[in-house]
Amino acid sequence: MVTRRTFMKSLGLSALAPAALSALSADEAPRSPALEAKTLRLVQYCDPQLGFGEEGFGPSLGRFHKAIDLINDLNPDVVTVLGDLIHRYSDPVDEMVSGLKRIKPQLIVAPGNHDIPDPVTPEKLTRYRNDFGPDRQSALINGWKLICVNTQLWRESPPEETAAQDEWLAAELDDVKTRGIPAIVLSHIPPYIAYPNEGDSWAVLTNENELRKNLLVKMTESGVRFWLAGHTHETIVRAFEGMLVMNGETTSANFDKRPYGIRLLTAEPNGDYRWDFYKVE
Repeated sequence: MVTRRTFMKSLGLSALAPAALSALSADEAPRSPALEAKTLRLVQYCDPQLGFGEEGFGPSLGRFHKAIDLINDLNPDVVTVLGDLIHRYSDPVDEMVSGLKRIKPQLIVAPGNHDIPDPVTPEKLTRYRNDFGPDRQSALINGWKLICVNTQLWRESPPEETAAQDEWLAAELDDVKTRGIPAIVLSHIPPYIAYPNEGDSWAVLTNENELRKNLLVKMTESGVRFWLAGHTHETIVRAFEGMLVMNGETTSANFDKRPYGIRLLTAEPNGDYRWDFYKVE
């Protein structure tokens, strides 16, 4: 089992490691006294993105259903689908909605930039919420706080929606810090790829007005241990001040030529963890 300490040492606190670790519905989780954290088994499913890739809709849909069968066999504590559920905003969502309903464990879904495309409007947010449920949420599972954010609200979006998420997130992180519980942040777009101060691009959160910097500091100061994301279509692991930022494989298209698949994170309260890859063919 890889420990946080040995992994940080091997990375020199910040690095890329594409394949090194192969080894719903409330807006906010209820407040309660701190619980003793237990082992958490979490599936990280990045970018099913039905219809993306050279093969088209049919093969990606087939792999999506195979991934669901695998997930149900693994029977984790929670399943996280980290955005880009569909490829084209104009496509019908019935196949995705019905597939998600087949997932037996608790499910948390983060919206992607193909689900709520730029520029974000009230109408696009309403459509997503009607089809897939809340675009931000938190859950307390096995003594771990899971915080799922809508990264589209940190792009071109209605200011009141962004302000509401910022206020909600601050309260969630304050709860984590006050209660001293381990936490995992879930999103579609990751904060950065290689370096926290790298330039803005399609692949990362903007650092305009130091948004990225402030988020990273707030996460680590609150005690967030993992930030799991999708979007990159590459498998990447890096560390920021003790927090691991991890992008996994997809079942739509992997730009780094990794196999299609999903990840199972097994996180221990003492800092040990596994991040195992499961191939989907």
